[in-house]
Amino acid sequence: MITSQVKKIMIAKKVTMAQLANDAGIAGETIRRARGDEIRLCRLETLDAIAKALHVKISDLFKE
Repeated sequence: MITSQVKKIMIAKKVTMAQLANDAGIAGETIRRARGDEIRLCRLETLDAIAKALHVKISDLFKE
């Protein structure tokens, strides 16, 4: 199972969902889904935008 680390990174960096959505240019609903425990389906370009907005590597956004 691949689990999302987005919520933990956001908390550590004190980034709100609205801030991340704005910075990544992604809908708030997409951020909400990315923060969920389990990543089911996500485009690479979406992960790239989130990672860039959080200043982390794409691989930091999830773990197996």
